[in-house]
Amino acid sequence: DNKIGYTDSLGIKPLREKISEHYRDVYCVEIPYSRIVITTGSSAAFLLAFLCFFDAGDKVAVASSSYPCYRNILNSLGCVVKTIPVNSRFKVTANELKEFIGKCSDLKGIVLSSPSNPTGSMLTKEEVSDLAKLCEQSGIWFISDEIYHGISYNCLKAETAL
Repeated sequence: DNKIGYTDSLGIKPLREKISEHYRDVYCVEIPYSRIVITTGSSAAFLLAFLCFFDAGDKVAVASSSYPCYRNILNSLGCVVKTIPVNSRFKVTANELKEFIGKCSDLKGIVLSSPSNPTGSMLTKEEVSDLAKLCEQSGIWFISDEIYHGISYNCLKAETAL
């Protein structure tokens, strides 16, 4: 074909279509490929997402044990990073978030991964759903880092926030 030039800035269409198919086949969620963006790594994706949802000075929560780059990128954008302690199962669930909102009522967002980096703890389908509902009711953006969905143990299935 001898094409020379740049790829589509959103990512090549066949890859975006395959990711759309993956979410349909694995999670029974329909996501049009046109809503999928390919980046050169997760940090680039976080940067884009954080720029879309947050302004300098916005308070954004991360779990006490979480991927360090969340904090670094949010801090570099001028966001105020707030730390939510994990529970005894190394998770942040709707219970922890609800309690935290009581202490930080102007929270704009939360960033969580499941399976968690670094603990490996996984949120159940109900826990993800409860978090999403609480965020929606509270006007808080829920950014679900799902990069580790292919890495799970004990036959547990990772759940999507979509």
